[in-house]
Amino acid sequence: MSVGGVNPIEWVLPPLALTHLAVDAASKVATGENALNVPGSAGAKQKQAEAEQQQRLSASQELAAEQKRKEEANRPLTASQEQDSRARLSSATEFITGRKRQILG
Repeated sequence: MSVGGVNPIEWVLPPLALTHLAVDAASKVATGENALNVPGSAGAKQKQAEAEQQQRLSASQELAAEQKRKEEANRPLTASQEQDSRARLSSATEFITGRKRQILG
């Protein structure tokens, strides 16, 4: 059942696809989004502003994390942290040299 050697489904699908594109474009315009975000359009400017805002936010988060790491690095060790550090040093020394570390005084 073909018309002129072409299946009727092949005649229906292209107009359906074009209708779908038209409805999508109309819905984007109705909701405030630009269907075509060409350079200089309102949608392109909004997306650029959002991208810049995201970059500023991530930069400030990285700066805050770096400041927190610096503060923690400058903080003096507690007694338990110092003891743990010495135990790790002793274990590493024993592993590397093959003999037990002598603790003086």
